[in-house]
Amino acid sequence: MQQIEIYVHTPNSEEPKLIRMSDEDTVKQLIEAIVAAGHVQQDGDLRLFLEDCDEPVESHRKLCECEIRHRHHVHCHRCHRVKVSVFYNEEKHESFPPSATVKRVLKWAIKAFKLTPADSADKILVLKGNANDELPLAAHIGSFAKPHECAVNLCLTALVEVQG
Repeated sequence: MQQIEIYVHTPNSEEPKLIRMSDEDTVKQLIEAIVAAGHVQQDGDLRLFLEDCDEPVESHRKLCECEIRHRHHVHCHRCHRVKVSVFYNEEKHESFPPSATVKRVLKWAIKAFKLTPADSADKILVLKGNANDELPLAAHIGSFAKPHECAVNLCLTALVEVQG
């Protein structure tokens, strides 16, 4: 039995929180610890996803059985999928697990809009209606989704560098 620290992403914050657990604890116990720490509300069936994995981890399994190791990133969310809408001259939609990184969504958007490498070099994702805040590539898309809608609206835009 080994104590591990796990980075937990939730719909309440784009910054992950650190939770200490035993590698022999179950996924259900980890979810209970996340709720008890106040990082997410118990409003429905919460699921735990490994970073960038499409399916949730079974709640009866031990953390060590799920390959959850020291300092790994997981996402706790009630949504099984997050509907992502990206605007760039038109609108494209795709469904992602809440644990999908912004980097993964950006790669999909660039491909969906058929941008060339030259055209895509300076592209970033921002929340629709908030063009000033670039989404961090390592953040989980579920952290930006409205928890009761399981959706997020984004814009694909060019990075604006202020020189002066």
